[in-house]
Amino acid sequence: MDEYLPEETLAWCHKELALYGIDLKSLSAADIDQREENAGARLHIRAYSHLRSIVRRHISTGAVPHLTMCPDLTGGYDRVAEFGGPLQEIIEQNAEFVRRGHEIDTQLAAERDEPGQFEENELLDDFMIDD
Repeated sequence: MDEYLPEETLAWCHKELALYGIDLKSLSAADIDQREENAGARLHIRAYSHLRSIVRRHISTGAVPHLTMCPDLTGGYDRVAEFGGPLQEIIEQNAEFVRRGHEIDTQLAAERDEPGQFEENELLDDFMIDD
């Protein structure tokens, strides 16, 4: 769900960038490129530039492995219902909240304007249970 590239494609990208001295596992947006011609530039910019070029060349030659992206998730609630499980249970338990989604912005604004407006009232809750 949180992946863009399958493991094989990601491993290939790591291996190819390692040939240029770039380790994706430790790459940070704050890393500075130490190469003389790029001194002071961000290293991830060079990494992206190299990877874009390498991937285009690899795809155009039809070389193996065939690079792919993970498929987009589709289906929404219908797809969850098809597979059931814990996520389906959560959706069912919160169905009323989901159906009233259009009211949520109004409720959040009211809570912001009057903090505590929607806090549970333990005395009232106890009274209602005793009925």
